[in-house]
Amino acid sequence: MLLIVLLTAISFGMTENVHDIRNYGALGDGIQLETEAIQAAVDKCAEIGGKVLIPKGKYHVQRQGYNRWTGRELSH
Repeated sequence: MLLIVLLTAISFGMTENVHDIRNYGALGDGIQLETEAIQAAVDKCAEIGGKVLIPKGKYHVQRQGYNRWTGRELSH
């Protein structure tokens, strides 16, 4: 029964968009610069909705000229 409900939810687009920064190139190793990957996930989230998933890890980022993340919900 649960499987049928889950498949129905997926087929009708009822699941939430989760933008995992690893799918955009982030590694979380503390070495690679992750700014672009995180920004890409945030931008996609702003475009189509959902949440940004930042898994446990060390993320090396550089400050950008302005904060495009304001007002976005980031989940971990």
